[in-house]
Amino acid sequence: MWAEWARTTDGAIRPEDDPRWVCSLEVDLAVLDLRDPATRRALGVGLEELVGDWSPEQPNRASQRVAAAARRLGVDGMVVPSAARDGGWNLAVLPHAFERVRLVSRRQRQPSPR
Repeated sequence: MWAEWARTTDGAIRPEDDPRWVCSLEVDLAVLDLRDPATRRALGVGLEELVGDWSPEQPNRASQRVAAAARRLGVDGMVVPSAARDGGWNLAVLPHAFERVRLVSRRQRQPSPR
């Protein structure tokens, strides 16, 4: 969780200065699971492409192709590789499906000292 935050903020905000909420969610979603190599092959994308840099000036074209495919397929979200943590995965929920995500529990956390 903090790895994603650090990548997003380019490390400008220290995790210790900005505690996060850790939430357990219950979801009922149809997702495009990019952990599956066959799914990635069908979409014509590799993991290394999906975790590439992104900016409004230079968007990640592979990610845009996947998002367009998700819209065409009518899925509710995608299981996507973490750009910040090797081997990590995230669930990206599309806005139309937010109503099918239910908060089960949450707690505020700060990272452990290293």
